[in-house]
Amino acid sequence: MKALYGLVLGLMSLSVSAAISITDATIRVLPPMVPNTSAYFTLTNNDTIERTIVSAISSAAPQVEIHEHVMLDDMMRMQQVEKVVIAPGETVTFAPGGLHLMLFGLNKPLINDDKVSVTLQMKNGEQLEFTAIAQAPNAHHQHH
Repeated sequence: MKALYGLVLGLMSLSVSAAISITDATIRVLPPMVPNTSAYFTLTNNDTIERTIVSAISSAAPQVEIHEHVMLDDMMRMQQVEKVVIAPGETVTFAPGGLHLMLFGLNKPLINDDKVSVTLQMKNGEQLEFTAIAQAPNAHHQHH
């Protein structure tokens, strides 16, 4: 029975993986004394039905939340988001200044090129696991 259960879970993961593609997954490297960080990536819903992300977990921190930046009273603030809906054919980008994952209470400081496991929990119970690469905020600009 356990083998059948494992097979069913494996097939669920495959179906989500085919339905949603993730690219450009990074996690921000900050100074060692900073206990929190953020993760960014691009999701594309390749399916014919909408998909809804309701939470996330990571191997790098005990608490992960979906956040966005919003303008309130002429100030940019960060607030938690309960869900992210991705319509069929739509691409949603988690990026600085917009939607992102916040990782609270890092287990250890990250260094460039660390690989961090992230799992998105979908409203229908499916999970989508991917690996984010740790990068310093200006890592992609250092070659200029």
